[in-house]
Amino acid sequence: MVTMRENHCILLCLFVIIYWWPQGGHCKVYERCELARELKEAHGIPEDQIATWVCIAKHESQFNTSAVGHLNADGSGDHGLFQISDLYWCSPPGKGWVCGVSCAELEDDDIKDDVVCAKRIYRQHQRISGNGFTAWAVYAMYCASKEAADKFVDGCYSEGIKTKALEEAVVRKEVVKTSKKYQTKNIWNSGI
Repeated sequence: MVTMRENHCILLCLFVIIYWWPQGGHCKVYERCELARELKEAHGIPEDQIATWVCIAKHESQFNTSAVGHLNADGSGDHGLFQISDLYWCSPPGKGWVCGVSCAELEDDDIKDDVVCAKRIYRQHQRISGNGFTAWAVYAMYCASKEAADKFVDGCYSEGIKTKALEEAVVRKEVVKTSKKYQTKNIWNSGI
């Protein structure tokens, strides 16, 4: 005969297994540089913020898109790459709350909805506190200093790319100088 206590234990174990099981079966664990490039190229994250976003993803989910955080003290859970809370931002089940997505949608390998929601959270906290990254508990401890965050993108952009960009900038600058010099020269030669 199963006692009431054993019954509760079994139900709790089943709940934990179901709650932490990846939704939809598709997840991705990013490499840090892969995430940095995707945030910049596919999602338009400003370059000066990429290191901080990558740092937050590392400390929130270990770069795992299907991560589901432990139940918080208020009973809420955190979902996906940026561990977005279901208390306010996503809704289990169905679409809803502020980001208009189900929490399960934040746990798949497509991070577009995660990034859109994270940007929304960032903007709201930017208005409230002056620093949008303070919405994430790991920010103050691990990612607030530029040096701490920058190590997450160190070596992610090959020197060839940096050198090429620098060379292109120099060429553009020389073209502008030459163009201005040419314009000035033409003004003097035109008799104006």
